[in-house]
Amino acid sequence: MQKLVGSISNIAKTQKSKKIKDMMTKDDGHMTLPWYIVQPNSKYHVYRDVLRILAIMFYSICIPIRLAASFQQSSIASYFSKSLVLDYAIDLVFVADMFNQMNFYAFSMYDGGREIIVSDRHLIRERYLSSNNSIIDFVATIPFDLVSVAVGYSILMRIPKMVRLLQLPGVVEELQKHFELSMNFLMNEAYLSTSVMFLMSINLLVWSSSGWNALRKDEEVYQSVYWAFTTLTTVGYGDITPTNLTQTLYTVCVGIIGVTFFAGIIANVTNFIHNNDVSEQSFEHKNTCIKVGGNSCNYLCINRCL
Repeated sequence: MQKLVGSISNIAKTQKSKKIKDMMTKDDGHMTLPWYIVQPNSKYHVYRDVLRILAIMFYSICIPIRLAASFQQSSIASYFSKSLVLDYAIDLVFVADMFNQMNFYAFSMYDGGREIIVSDRHLIRERYLSSNNSIIDFVATIPFDLVSVAVGYSILMRIPKMVRLLQLPGVVEELQKHFELSMNFLMNEAYLSTSVMFLMSINLLVWSSSGWNALRKDEEVYQSVYWAFTTLTTVGYGDITPTNLTQTLYTVCVGIIGVTFFAGIIANVTNFIHNNDVSEQSFEHKNTCIKVGGNSCNYLCINRCL
């Protein structure tokens, strides 16, 4: 017994024991972390992901619309506009989120088959700076708007913010993961891809109609939206047609993009309908039973799955 006690005391003095102690500080599978550290399974991540999606969509929709309006009014070289106040507020939100990602968002990893929560701020910062998201964040937060104070073209200086659209699929995927971790809501891949395609469809429609509206100064906004929708979906009624070479080339480009993009949408919708019919023998149902581990599925159900 004394040997056993001595061995335990020796282990406690080693650095390895610190790791064991950290694992032992888990409460119901979660580590005891400082109050300012956001755990991977916190519901805060769900609200943050939704806010990020809305902010990215705001950039990708409002910037092209403002550009089209500036071309219509021949005011592309204008300076500050009061309509950009909300944009600057969202910029500050993204800057604050970058700071939080570098300091307060703990992440999980596996070590020796055990899941551990990494809360060390140095490791959190290192992980964030090594990701592709950090590059996009830094590019999108460069204050090009300060240049517009001297040279004007404040609307054009907002275009680099649209690089955040590259983060949209990843943010939707993170939302799926956080729904599962914090709310036990399982969202399959069909829902994920359909959501991304829906958001991108809205962007494509807005961009196409904005470009057409900029080229047709005598046309109303609803007519441009109507033209973009019929061209992208390859319906092409022919009631609104190009009148010069520039408009013709633009129509051809939009038509080619529409054929490619909406073919992908049809494929995803078909896959979504096919996968939506979930039975006890399907992979989706088995995966659900394994993930919830008996909390939502009864013993018989889990036995069938396995």
